[in-house]
Amino acid sequence: MNEPVRRKSTIVRRLGSERGIGLLIPVILAISMLAFTIHRNLDYWRLDTLGATALATIIDKIEDRSIHEGKISIRYAMRVGFTVGDTMRRGSVGVTRAFFHAHDEGARIPIRYMPLDPQIRDIDPDYRGSLMYNAIWIAAFFVGIGVYNFLTLKPAN
Repeated sequence: MNEPVRRKSTIVRRLGSERGIGLLIPVILAISMLAFTIHRNLDYWRLDTLGATALATIIDKIEDRSIHEGKISIRYAMRVGFTVGDTMRRGSVGVTRAFFHAHDEGARIPIRYMPLDPQIRDIDPDYRGSLMYNAIWIAAFFVGIGVYNFLTLKPAN
């Protein structure tokens, strides 16, 4: 007895083979980027709700330059020292370019930190916004690649 030939649904045809992979991989990368950024922003949310404030001294400024495929990338950070109870803490904190250039070594600046985990700390309020802004643009780029792939690659037969 002959069984009728089953046709693949439109969604299966569109997402099959290269077209589906070309869409799914960039979308998964975009979701991963946003998930990481949300995770990172949880630390800032905890600082907002549970954090303590102190005065920190800028010990030194770190300008980390890297070259990848002919493009220079610069990461700005400051090594700071601050006191929690009777303990002197030191560590590196990421900052924006504007904050980096506006403060010199030896300056005293406010720092927010988690009392139970002083490794979670923040000195530049704009740094959080720049992380989120960059992550959204990168995620949009990945989604754009996925949509482009979906529209231009041939569907599976």
